[in-house]
Amino acid sequence: MKNLWLILLCLAALCTSELNAQEGIEIRKGKQKKEKSPCQKSTNLFKVDLVALAQHDYKIGYERNVSDQFSFVFNTTYTNRSIQEFNEAEFAKNKQFGFAIAPEFRHYVLSNGQTMAAPSGPYYATFVEYERRSKQYVSYNTNLAEVEFDKALQENNVAIGTRIGFQKHIWKGLYVDVATGTSWQNNKITYKTREVTNQMDITQKTDEAGPFIDLKTDTQQKIGFDATIKIGFAF
Repeated sequence: MKNLWLILLCLAALCTSELNAQEGIEIRKGKQKKEKSPCQKSTNLFKVDLVALAQHDYKIGYERNVSDQFSFVFNTTYTNRSIQEFNEAEFAKNKQFGFAIAPEFRHYVLSNGQTMAAPSGPYYATFVEYERRSKQYVSYNTNLAEVEFDKALQENNVAIGTRIGFQKHIWKGLYVDVATGTSWQNNKITYKTREVTNQMDITQKTDEAGPFIDLKTDTQQKIGFDATIKIGFAF
């Protein structure tokens, strides 16, 4: 009987020591997990394109990671500006309006070890873009078949391309994103003029208050290049 009680006491002590050891291992694992992810797990980035901003275009983007190496980006562009350019042997003042949308899928080559955190490092991406832009010449008149008209055009552009870049976390949720890329573009341009009013003069005049009508349409394919420098804010 004494030997039986002695055996039971030894088993109880052994079980207690194993439980304490297991708790110590779990505590150490928990500390290691916390130490492995010292930065905040931000999964969203709001970005502003500085290159587009310098050209008076407003291009913003939203990035959300789907894993530690892949992310989805949605870019939008809004254009509303007046510029002067040299066109057909004289300076012309025109107004431009437009917008563009461009979804993008990224693969970050090197994982930062932060599962579901804002990704950083070198990456390559594929994207599709649709752009619609209109241009109206305010102070420009030309002569076509003895008809003076105010020149305007409308562009619809579809692009498919790839880009490579590098994204880096620089300070407390602030990111910088630098990239360059190339794309194949299908551009459809419709040239427009105003309706012509009937006059007794040899040279007919356009109705300045009249609506624009299509003059001709031209379609062309080309290769485009672009470069971006973006500042991103994690949230």
